[in-house]
Amino acid sequence: MSGRVYVGILDWKVEYAHKHYISIDYSYAPVESTEQEECDNKVQTKNESCNSFERQIQQFGINLQSFRSADALNEFWEASLCDGTLKDKFVVRSLSGKATVDLLEEFRKFQVGLNDLPSHPNVWNVLGCCTDKLPYRICYEFHISTSIREYLLGNFQSSDGLSENGVRQTQTLIALATGIANGMVFLKSYAFDHVALRTEKILIDQTTSCKLYDFCLSSQSQRTAVGFLNESELLAWLAPELIFLEEYNQWTDIWAFGVVMWELWCGGRTPHCGKSRENLELDLRNQRFLVQPNNCPGAIYSLMLSCWKNNASERKMFNNIYEELTSLKDSTDTSWYEDYEYSSLPGSTFYTVLDNNYDKGHLPNELEGYPMKEFL
Repeated sequence: MSGRVYVGILDWKVEYAHKHYISIDYSYAPVESTEQEECDNKVQTKNESCNSFERQIQQFGINLQSFRSADALNEFWEASLCDGTLKDKFVVRSLSGKATVDLLEEFRKFQVGLNDLPSHPNVWNVLGCCTDKLPYRICYEFHISTSIREYLLGNFQSSDGLSENGVRQTQTLIALATGIANGMVFLKSYAFDHVALRTEKILIDQTTSCKLYDFCLSSQSQRTAVGFLNESELLAWLAPELIFLEEYNQWTDIWAFGVVMWELWCGGRTPHCGKSRENLELDLRNQRFLVQPNNCPGAIYSLMLSCWKNNASERKMFNNIYEELTSLKDSTDTSWYEDYEYSSLPGSTFYTVLDNNYDKGHLPNELEGYPMKEFL
């Protein structure tokens, strides 16, 4: 089929940001029958597994054992079945008492979609959903984990790229970025988006394997994304087309992925920390992006910049990002770890490299400790 869709071609230099439309040919190669059968089998297996777990819940009920965490609308609890055994723990997610009727209905639609989502090593696995009565609940597999942000804040060290610690840390960060990209490729293939993509919304377990969660159905992305515009602490991850035009498209969370990579190489530091909304919007209009972190290889920073193109359709797709990161991760030549040269965006001059003797006291607080760069 073919159609016309907004692709985010924006001119930030004019007072009014005009929308431009282009025709896109949505023609896909036919799926091989064996590949389709394999996909159908995975979905059927997942449905059977969820149905089995849901029957156990209906039979025994849920015992909420201890509160785990919460955000604005969600609560997470460690739980088990009320059958007298505590060995098989799982995690229960439900909406808080602040949820509106509309949000409850959206949550229920999301639960239905999850039942058709097969298991994936980089996505938090769903065991089953409780939709027969309120409160609606989603039950996830239990594992000892923390958010990637908390992991980075506790384990990240500033070290030379080719030192023993530097090589090991770079390999860990590359593996995390690759896993996140792999999870996003998978979610996109099943019509899910991750509007809230940031290190705080990605789990890491004891094997340093990452697990994505808190994503949504693609059909719910626009409404969910617009709701984030009122949360000032989330603006640093939002793409220009969302902030200025309230438009969410298939490339919007690629922008957020670039910010996630910046978080990884900054040890979990908050992007644009302390910056007002007005100044952040001004930076976006003038194409002033997050600076290259210390000891961040040029190949990685070039990939970040490719995620931050104002023309959304020119951003790399997640499958291309995953392939590029996999190639870097599997490379036996580690010399690129200490190659800090990167490719800037075509035709753009974003900042000038200052002399290394530049007085750090003149840099904004959020730039201290990063390479000596200042926006023009």
